[in-house]
Amino acid sequence: MHGSHENRPDREEEVRIAQRAIDGCHTSFERLARQWHPKLVAHACRLLGHREQARDAAQSAWVKIAKGIRTLRDARAFPAWSYRIVTRRCASLIASNQTDRALASNLRDDAVTCAGTEQEPP
Repeated sequence: MHGSHENRPDREEEVRIAQRAIDGCHTSFERLARQWHPKLVAHACRLLGHREQARDAAQSAWVKIAKGIRTLRDARAFPAWSYRIVTRRCASLIASNQTDRALASNLRDDAVTCAGTEQEPP
């Protein structure tokens, strides 16, 4: 096989790499991260619509993936599992952004209300 897929491991090799990472092999985990990070950033970007936030979401997801990979029972589940972690991280960021916007809006409304009711000093 030639072209862009030449350096990409096949599905069975991906599963072997994931299994070695689950078993505690740091080199395999690093390889897994190099292989999957661009996919997880792209997924986060689709969800968030902002590349920099997507990078941050994927990076924080990798912390959770690193901490939890030893609990993964089936190496074949790694793709779905990692996508779920990124999806939850993005949902959390979206909720946080909405809360921040609502708070900012309330603060602006309060400032306008206060400005309209302030009395001039005597």
